[in-house]
Amino acid sequence: MWTFKNFINDNGKDEIEEWKNNRTQEEQASMDTFIRNLERMEKLTYPYVRQLKGFKEKIYELRISVGKVELRPLGCYGPQRREFTLLVGSIEKNNKFEPKSAPSKAIERKRLIYDGRHTKDYE
Repeated sequence: MWTFKNFINDNGKDEIEEWKNNRTQEEQASMDTFIRNLERMEKLTYPYVRQLKGFKEKIYELRISVGKVELRPLGCYGPQRREFTLLVGSIEKNNKFEPKSAPSKAIERKRLIYDGRHTKDYE
């Protein structure tokens, strides 16, 4: 039902895959399973996906818990219908994103994905 995409920078680097590869094997496997389950859902809703508050742009966090680690990859709907693009990898610690710049970076990257060059299928 849903296709998940990763953000690709101007140099062709998959920013999400690189972030994911720096996580533990357990975290990587949990994220893959979580996203495969979301792909089959009719709607992406809380508690799995939540819109960030306080931003003009609509940016969403995936809410993945692995032990004591709260993975919070940020993304948006699009660029095509029934697609969700992961824009920035982050974690939540003490109710704050790490890196702190994750929401603003997601907003910047969201503006780039509609040209058709900045995404590829999630693997």
